[in-house]
Amino acid sequence: MEGIGLIDGLSSKSNSIFWQRHIDYLESQIEALEEYKLQFDFAHNYFAWLLIAAEYTFYEIRRKAAFDNNNPKYFDNGYADLVKYSKNILSEKSHRSLCIIEAMRNILVHKGFPNTYSATKLHKKYDRDLYTNALTMMRSPKSYHEIKVMKSEILAGIGLISLKSLHD
Repeated sequence: MEGIGLIDGLSSKSNSIFWQRHIDYLESQIEALEEYKLQFDFAHNYFAWLLIAAEYTFYEIRRKAAFDNNNPKYFDNGYADLVKYSKNILSEKSHRSLCIIEAMRNILVHKGFPNTYSATKLHKKYDRDLYTNALTMMRSPKSYHEIKVMKSEILAGIGLISLKSLHD
C-alpha cells in the first residue's frame, strides 16, 4: 500500500481548518450568550458544538494515526480502532476523556438525544459509569468548560495544540 500523498495531506489539513473555524464560532456564541448558564433546551449552540467537537476530536485522532504510520487506511478506521490506537499516545486521563467523548458521539448519533432509547441505553463496549457520566455531562450546558478542557487535553496529547494554550 502506498503512503499518504500530497493531496491527502493538503485535504486533511484544509478539512481540519474548516472544522476548527466552525468550532471557534460555536464556542464564541456559547460564551457570548453564556449558554453554559442556561437550561439545555435554551442552549442551541451548545448542542451543535457537542456533536461537532466530538467528531472533530476523532477526525484529529484519525489524522494523527494516518500520518504517524504513513498509511491512508487510518482515514477509514472506526471509532473503536481509533480509541485503541490512542491508548498508546495519550495519557491515561486523556484516554479516559476520549472514551467519554466517544460515548457522547455515540449517544448523539445513534442512541437518541437528549432522551436515549431505553433499549439502547448501554452498549456492551461502554462501562455503565462512563456512559452515565457522558450522558449526564451532555445534558448540562454547565459541563461545557469541562468538556472543552477534555477536548483540548486530547488535542494537546496528540501534539496538535500546546499545553500552554490550555491555560491562556
